[in-house]
Amino acid sequence: MNEIMSIFIQHSVILSFIIGLLPILVIGLITLFIINKLFKRYEQRANNKLLLERENTVLLQKSVNDLNDRLVVIEKMLKEVE
Repeated sequence: MNEIMSIFIQHSVILSFIIGLLPILVIGLITLFIINKLFKRYEQRANNKLLLERENTVLLQKSVNDLNDRLVVIEKMLKEVE
């Protein structure tokens, strides 16, 4: 009978320990989930910003190329005038 009581007490201690850790584990998992969501959101915003910057760079490069073409035409006209 003492052995059964001893085993019951040991299992009871282990069970109470696990039950005591359960809230900590749940809070930890929720925290990790929230942090993961925040990082994904931040990464998505960074990717969107990068895409906009790339588009802006392409537009600026086209504008510079257009201005360069105009400058070449003006230089040719000035050389013809001389």
